[in-house]
Amino acid sequence: MVLCHGNTSLAVGLLVLYLIITIVRNILEPKIVGEQIGLHPLIMLTSIFIGAKIFGFSGIIALPIGILVIKHLYDKDKLHF
Repeated sequence: MVLCHGNTSLAVGLLVLYLIITIVRNILEPKIVGEQIGLHPLIMLTSIFIGAKIFGFSGIIALPIGILVIKHLYDKDKLHF
């Protein structure tokens, strides 16, 4: 649609952004969500989504790491809810 209106640079930028997001979702997320982390995949995917919505691109990495830190502290009985 953007390309039809003659805004080629925006269309190319959106295409590059789409490719980056697709690569991240197909390559990095499965590695992050793997069982070695110890979190349920739904929790990890939810934290990635919420992190992206609240903090943008940096939230994709920051919020899941924060969740992992909270889980680690909770498992070591240093954090009680």
